[in-house]
Amino acid sequence: MVGAFFYLLYTVEQMFYNIIRYKDEGVYDMRIRKEAKPVDVICQQNRDGTMIPMRVRLTDEEGATQTYTIKEFRDLSHQGTREMPDGMYVTDMTFVYECQVLAFGRYKMIRLYYEPSGTVWKMTC
Repeated sequence: MVGAFFYLLYTVEQMFYNIIRYKDEGVYDMRIRKEAKPVDVICQQNRDGTMIPMRVRLTDEEGATQTYTIKEFRDLSHQGTREMPDGMYVTDMTFVYECQVLAFGRYKMIRLYYEPSGTVWKMTC
């Protein structure tokens, strides 16, 4: 009985340690964050500064380059500093696009992020 009590106490201590560790890393609600992958994006930039993402190019596990055409997109940029549903933190300067691509016969929703100061496109799916 005493051993089970100490095991339970140890488990509760580990749980609180993990909550504190995740809180220090900025994850407050114990969600699994999606990893943002760097990608190549082919886009059109208009005279007024707006960007239209057209294609996404990424490298698969075997090292081959795959290109996907963006069928639809929604501009979620310049809406203030916030956390996106996939766990990414964005500022008012970040360009954010929610895109629908056709991959292997299925439509898939992805998010593209572009930070002008870093000049790198990132993707979550």
